[in-house]
Amino acid sequence: MIVRLGSVYSKLFYNPGGRDYKRFLWEFITLHFTYKQVDSIVCSTNFMKEELVFKSEKLSSKIRVIKNYIDRETIKTLAREPIDIRDKYFISVGRLEKEKNYAGIIDAFNKIKDYTDVKFLILGAGSQKSEILQKISGLGLQQRILLLDFQNNPYKYMSKAEGLILFSDFEGLPNVVIEAFICKIPVIVSNFPGVEDIVTNHKNGLIVDIANTDELSHAKDQILSNKAMGLELAMNGNISAHVFTNSILEYEKLIREYNDYSDEN
Repeated sequence: MIVRLGSVYSKLFYNPGGRDYKRFLWEFITLHFTYKQVDSIVCSTNFMKEELVFKSEKLSSKIRVIKNYIDRETIKTLAREPIDIRDKYFISVGRLEKEKNYAGIIDAFNKIKDYTDVKFLILGAGSQKSEILQKISGLGLQQRILLLDFQNNPYKYMSKAEGLILFSDFEGLPNVVIEAFICKIPVIVSNFPGVEDIVTNHKNGLIVDIANTDELSHAKDQILSNKAMGLELAMNGNISAHVFTNSILEYEKLIREYNDYSDEN
């Protein structure tokens, strides 16, 4: 039995408004009973592995780090589809949930709105939709921030953006950053635990402190004002994406090992 951990363990049972004792109970059961029974645990980042080993060193021999797999060619094909937006814009793509901190992104955008004509697109659906719309309306940004809901093809919007913004309080290994690399746009991300497995600051993206809207607005301004830097970040990000498009080979290797073991026994 192989288990894949897609989030940092401390946030695996995160539920805003949920009862803490239930979360602690599920963490304890999973860590000390469920994971004891499995043969292998796949973590998406080195941080996930380190956190899990810290909680239970006995699991160390079972853990492997395999990056998320992304289908580069499919994304490149979908990215070429046209859109009817001609303005320059930044984009965020993901669930409309509290931990994604869209409120912070909007506050940061509000700080630069008066000296740039750039817009901001949000693609996604979730429980925070009404709160996000209220904040946009309260700041009078209805013509500058567009909420397009869930899109079957987000890549046609991503590929034409000035940059991707991911301002989350926590993440696992966010596919949207890798997808932005493939779409050849610069990324701005918060320094959530494990971010260093994807982004190297000022090499293939810009990293800002979690919830620091001043840093986020400055990072947006850097990308808008320094086209050469933005292009370099995008090109380096595109090179970085190769690690993730080849990770399928690691999964195949892992499955073959267990198949070979089964055949021998």
